Amino acid sequence: MNGFDLARELSSRADRIIVSLFQKSFREDRGAWCLAALGGYGRRELCPFSDLDLLFLVDRRTSLPEIERVLKDMLYPLWDTGFDAGYSVRTLRQAVDDAGTDFFFCTSLLDARHLCGSEDLFRKFARAVVSARPLKRPGRFISDLLSHTRRRHEKYGDASYFLEPHIKDGHGGLRDFQSILWALKVSGSSGSAQAAPLIDASDCADLCEAAGFMLKTRFILHAITGRKTDRMHLEHQEALAESMGYRPHSSESAVEGFLRVFHTRAVTVRAIFDSLILYLYRPGGIRRFLHRPRKDGPLAVSRGLLSFSDPEGLKEHPLTAVSAFEKMACEGLTLTPGARACIKNIARSGPALKESPEGCKKLMRILRAPGARDTLISMLETGVLEQLIPEFGAIRGRTIFDVYHTYTVDLHSIHAVCELNGLIQSENDVFARVSDLDVLYFSTFLHDIGKGSGRPHAVKGAEIIRSIARRFGFDHAQTDLAAFLVQNHLLMADLAFSRDLSEEKVIGDFALKAASPERLSLLYLLTVADSRATGASAWSEWKASLLRELYIRTLNILEKGIFKDPENAMRLEEKWDRLIGMARTGEGFQGRLWALPQAYILSFDVGDIGRHLALSSTLAGRDDIRAHIAHRKNHTFITFITRDRPGLFSLLTGILAVNRLEAVSARIFTWYDGTVVDAFKVIAPWQDYHGWHTIEEQCRDVLSGKTDIEARIRRTASLRTSCPDPVPPRETFSLSIDNGSSDFFSIIDVRAPSSIGLIHDVSLAIGGSGLDIHRAFLSQSSDLVSCVFYVVDEGGEKLTDKTRQQDVLQGIEKIFVPGSNTCFTRE
Repeated sequence: MNGFDLARELSSRADRIIVSLFQKSFREDRGAWCLAALGGYGRRELCPFSDLDLLFLVDRRTSLPEIERVLKDMLYPLWDTGFDAGYSVRTLRQAVDDAGTDFFFCTSLLDARHLCGSEDLFRKFARAVVSARPLKRPGRFISDLLSHTRRRHEKYGDASYFLEPHIKDGHGGLRDFQSILWALKVSGSSGSAQAAPLIDASDCADLCEAAGFMLKTRFILHAITGRKTDRMHLEHQEALAESMGYRPHSSESAVEGFLRVFHTRAVTVRAIFDSLILYLYRPGGIRRFLHRPRKDGPLAVSRGLLSFSDPEGLKEHPLTAVSAFEKMACEGLTLTPGARACIKNIARSGPALKESPEGCKKLMRILRAPGARDTLISMLETGVLEQLIPEFGAIRGRTIFDVYHTYTVDLHSIHAVCELNGLIQSENDVFARVSDLDVLYFSTFLHDIGKGSGRPHAVKGAEIIRSIARRFGFDHAQTDLAAFLVQNHLLMADLAFSRDLSEEKVIGDFALKAASPERLSLLYLLTVADSRATGASAWSEWKASLLRELYIRTLNILEKGIFKDPENAMRLEEKWDRLIGMARTGEGFQGRLWALPQAYILSFDVGDIGRHLALSSTLAGRDDIRAHIAHRKNHTFITFITRDRPGLFSLLTGILAVNRLEAVSARIFTWYDGTVVDAFKVIAPWQDYHGWHTIEEQCRDVLSGKTDIEARIRRTASLRTSCPDPVPPRETFSLSIDNGSSDFFSIIDVRAPSSIGLIHDVSLAIGGSGLDIHRAFLSQSSDLVSCVFYVVDEGGEKLTDKTRQQDVLQGIEKIFVPGSNTCFTRE
């Protein structure tokens, strides 16, 4: 059964119950009463936990006691049986008047259906609704519909591309399907999608198929969750996929296959809705049909609407469709519903355009045009994009299950191009070093093309993009450059966010990889655009500063031709001079400067160093601690100063965990006199967080043994109240030890599903192995945590013994699966 069949069956059951109650309540005269179903119930689209929207139409002479008796007889039994029944009591005149002032009530009346009672009264009501003021002014109705729709889309997001789509109210969801039907009714259609003259017959079929699929998804989601919910949260998607009949295949899991179809269906609804509503909304009323279009060869433009002078000519000249999209992107035009339908039909049955050099050139111009986003989405939905780049079909509607990606791969690729356009002003100095913008835009658009071909997707993508580049007319050098960018598009972010950029080896090795200032600039721009397009979790001012720092440091090496940073020595000498000057003026740390390591001095401002020295001088004993807190715009720095002890880092990260503070980086230093300075960059769990003043005292209680941090972590509940059930991890754990990226440290890299106290547990396991943590780069969210630790052994050396490496790895693995050493992907 499709979604409409399921919903109609449930609606019929509700009908039988309500009619029975009505008949019991009215044993005699029913002429003064009529009961109508409104909204989704009126359309026979009930899901298990949908509202029953009821309208009691009464004669104006009906007494109040009579109304109260009927409501009691009918509504109480409905509520007792679990129906969420909403109701209103109106006379015919009240209903018509209220429709003129309440837009949502007006749309619910468009779907009104007679249930029981006086049929004559319902016929009068139906005639009166048609003559109601909002429905006699189609232009005003469409304007109000568009205004409410835009607010709804802003609130609920895009059902066609979000990984957790809102089935009902998202852009491309069921509410958009219903809005199409309302718009057709008001604009003079017969009221059914099948008979609508403004929509092509094939679009009618696609639209009904898509709505039926989404209605079935919503129906099953209600059944699975046992409540009214329309957001397809991650933890329900696997059960949904199974119930919808999807099974895993070699190329994708069951849930990936289900979501790919869902997003494709939602794109159909989205495209038809946008095209129709914007077409009907264009100002000018009936005059728009009389306005003489401006012709541009085979294209015609009228009041911002783009159509074809000779639609039949598309069959002989399919490249005209790409020309239409180019004009759309450059001039901010909208395709008429007829033009969009013509293009879609040609894309389905016409010849492929992948061998058309002119079509490829037009696509390159579209990528850099002001209206690239809407145009590329329209090209994707109509199938033209796959005609030009058949390989794009493998990533259409594909989902990536991690905490960073907000959108499907296809829309993420489109967003990356738009983000690149937005960087022209803010990164103009970087763009100035790029001579081949075509390769940059081409590589950015297709940087994830390998995600439809297995892992590693960057390597797969580099292979795929070579054949596409040759078709697009790029020469051998440009093709090699595009392949380099796609294969390494993750490298720069990985280095910036998980490696110590103060180490010259990190910068030097990356400079060798980049090889030239232009290749570095290209990779930097692609990385920034990719990160910004991925979603809010993948981008912040802090991450922007790290990427910029990596870019500038590497650029200096490439342009100056040296792999040493002479500015380090200058900065160190300048800081020593200032610190000595401060000591001479009686700042209270005379005779203690000898205890400061060089790396520590380079890592902090002189003012911070002076503060640390002053705070350390107030420590009363081994269990005493000072916590300095400095708030910034989007984050907070917490610096702990205490005496060294085994496992100190794990204790401090445990305290951050129980306070639900997200640690995103840590700098760990031990002075020569045994003083420890651990500086964390953290993000508060909510905007008005007020727990900062208690952190120092909590630390003191933990260090002194008054508080058992392990017990506190176990009692701390997760913040993910919107997802009550645990989500089975879809990503494999990964764990590695890297001895090649640093001259002085072994690097332990752990990636795993997030949980309260995870960083504490990992650092405790590392410390328990006898290793000393010197640096930590941390990134976590509600689903995933990445921990990168710079460590040395008891002798201050790298961890090179293979047997001991295995012991360390197994010790960390047991945190996640006790007694197992097979849950991780070893890298």
